[in-house]
Amino acid sequence: MPAPLVNVHHAGEEADLSWAAHRRIVEIDGPQFHRDAAEDARKERRWRSAGWTVARISSDAVFETPEALVALIGRLGISRDADVRGPSSERRWTDVRG
Repeated sequence: MPAPLVNVHHAGEEADLSWAAHRRIVEIDGPQFHRDAAEDARKERRWRSAGWTVARISSDAVFETPEALVALIGRLGISRDADVRGPSSERRWTDVRG
């Protein structure tokens, strides 16, 4: 699967992980999600109104069962041949994971 863009703005809002060629966003919800639920909902509405598909997963699931994130990405229909090119200022997953 193609590497996602990391912390890139779409429709004026920063997304945790995104695949522009597929217009897919994955938001990873940590403990602060419950404190900022209204803000997260507002961002999600903005992305959806701009034509993005948004999925959420808890940070606990990502760390405890990373295969859950891989499965979620697969269910979103993100294929290996997606074009992930973008401006050079965009951060890729490989840039932040080490």
